[in-house]
Amino acid sequence: MKVVRYYGLYASTAKDELSLCRAALGQEPVNEPDTLDWQNFCEAKGNDHPERCPICGCRLIRVMEIPRMPDYSPGEQAIPEAA
Repeated sequence: MKVVRYYGLYASTAKDELSLCRAALGQEPVNEPDTLDWQNFCEAKGNDHPERCPICGCRLIRVMEIPRMPDYSPGEQAIPEAA
């Protein structure tokens, strides 16, 4: 069974109507999960935090950003030839 969530009772704009229907059927209101950002998720995970060195456990500090290579179409040369 597919549930379409962008209209009807499951739409994000119909939370009040869904709560009314659930109350009429004797069900509890829908629990909204707490939002969890990646830093708090990683802190709760423990030693596998992505900002920690896997060897010594020190926090990693970003010193510089490496620029991305430009996208090339398959017909173009990725590295220009020396003249």
